Amino acid sequence: QGVRKAAWALTDKSVALSERPVPRMAASEGRFSDLDGGPALKTRSELRGLEHLRREEGETVMDNVFGEDSTTREVYDRAFRDIVAGAAEGLNGAILAYGQTASGKTYSISGVTAKKPPQVQEALGADGGGEGGGGGDGQEAPFVGQKGIIHFALEDLFAMLRSNASKGREYLVRMSYCELYMEKVNDLLRKISPQSQNLPVKEDAEGKGFYVEGMKEKIVGSADEVLSLLQQAEKRRRV
Repeated sequence: QGVRKAAWALTDKSVALSERPVPRMAASEGRFSDLDGGPALKTRSELRGLEHLRREEGETVMDNVFGEDSTTREVYDRAFRDIVAGAAEGLNGAILAYGQTASGKTYSISGVTAKKPPQVQEALGADGGGEGGGGGDGQEAPFVGQKGIIHFALEDLFAMLRSNASKGREYLVRMSYCELYMEKVNDLLRKISPQSQNLPVKEDAEGKGFYVEGMKEKIVGSADEVLSLLQQAEKRRRV
C-alpha cells in the first residue's frame, strides 16, 4: 500500500528504478509528510505553483524496478554486472546513481566505505560504538551492513582480470577519485591543497575524451587496495 509501480520492460541495457513510498497528505496542516511523519518541503498551495512543470500524459519505461526488499547484490547482478564485464574486455563503462537527497545513492554505491555524517560519528564515540563499532577512544568505527555496488564491481573486475591474465593477457589498472562540489572538481586522492582543488575539465580531441587535468592516478592491483584508498579519500569528501 502507498506504492505506485512504474511501468518497466527488460532490455539489453540496464536502467533501474527503486520503489519509494508515495508521501501522504497531513490533513491537519495541508502539508505532505513522509512515512516517518517528517514534513516535506512543499505545501499544497506551493505545489499548485508548479503546474507549469506538469508533463503531458506518457509512459516511463524502466529496464528493472527493484522493491524495498531487494538487496544491493540483486541490483548489481541484474543492472551493472555486464558493464563491469565489458570494462574487463576493454570497453568504456559507467555506473551512475541519480536521485533526490537522502534517497540512498551514496550508501547503495559505497556501502560501508561511505563517510559517516558528523552526528553519527559523535554518537558512535559517545555510546561505545554499538555493534561492530569502536569505543569512545576517538577511533572511527565503520558502518556494519551490506556491501555497496562498488565492492561487487571491484571483486568481479579483478576476478575477471586474473582469469584473462591466465590466458596470456596483461593489464594495468589505475584509479582516480574526485568529487564535484559547488561546480568545482576536487581530487580526493590528494591532500587538500590548491593543487587538488578546483581542477579544470578539458577535452582531448585525439581520443581521450573529457578528462580532469592534474588529477592523480594511482596504480592498483586488487579490490582491497582500491577500497583502502577510497576509505582514506572519503575523509576529504564533503557531505
